[in-house]
Amino acid sequence: LAYACAWGFGGVLDCEERRKFHNKFMEVLEGSQSEEAIPPCNDGETIFEYVPDWHDKQRSWKMWVPEEWKVPKRLSFSALLIPTRDSVRAEFIVDIIAGLGASSNP
Repeated sequence: LAYACAWGFGGVLDCEERRKFHNKFMEVLEGSQSEEAIPPCNDGETIFEYVPDWHDKQRSWKMWVPEEWKVPKRLSFSALLIPTRDSVRAEFIVDIIAGLGASSNP
């Protein structure tokens, strides 16, 4: 739930605003005694650098890590996309939204 709230409310923010959102969100989670929902952030990290491990039943937090990029055999500069933490996060969210299917309501 913390992951969904963070991305639902703070996903559109820039880096500095995400930091502010993270700090306030952590205050709310700590105040509601929901410390288990807080990822193990180090200095300078926010909830946006972490994702629940979908393969772990406990849904423990893990760091977003882009896959190792391999140079394609045929390199087309205009189609080149080197995965970064930001592009991996965006692709993950887009894949989830795309998998939801169309709504029957307009």
